[in-house]
Amino acid sequence: MYILPMQTDDKNKNEIHLTKEEHEAVDREWKLFMAQAPKEEISGEWYAPKGVAETMQKTIASHALFDLAEDYLRRTNGSSIERIDDAEKSNLFEKAITSALKAASIDPDPLNTYKAGIVLEKAGKINDAKTYYRLFLDYSSDLLKNENENYRITVQRAIDDVKSKNIL
Repeated sequence: MYILPMQTDDKNKNEIHLTKEEHEAVDREWKLFMAQAPKEEISGEWYAPKGVAETMQKTIASHALFDLAEDYLRRTNGSSIERIDDAEKSNLFEKAITSALKAASIDPDPLNTYKAGIVLEKAGKINDAKTYYRLFLDYSSDLLKNENENYRITVQRAIDDVKSKNIL
């Protein structure tokens, strides 16, 4: 199983370190979000309680890293103009996996466990994908109790997708 790269000293044990490319993706996503955020008419600044702001930052960072992982996966296919060799393909798969696992660690929503499973599966890491899919399914019955109907629909679609794969 893939383990996220974490610092080993106790002081920063739970920090997730982003590569330059990952940091740029997160920064772009945050700037896009902030450009669309409502502004207070008087001060021109947007305010959210600290807990809400931290949750939004985690959600946006996670989303950006999953998008980056999908981009890496798309690039493994190359194009008719650009052919990539096996070493580059392997490197892109590793980058996709690392970004996806960081995303799932940053935002612990169980749906992100499912998304990480998708990336692992696409990268050919079937046993690791099975582990993530099983973790997601372990939480799925509780997720279906969520008050938000759109969330429940998304969870049910993910459950149906995992069960249709016949890899568990």
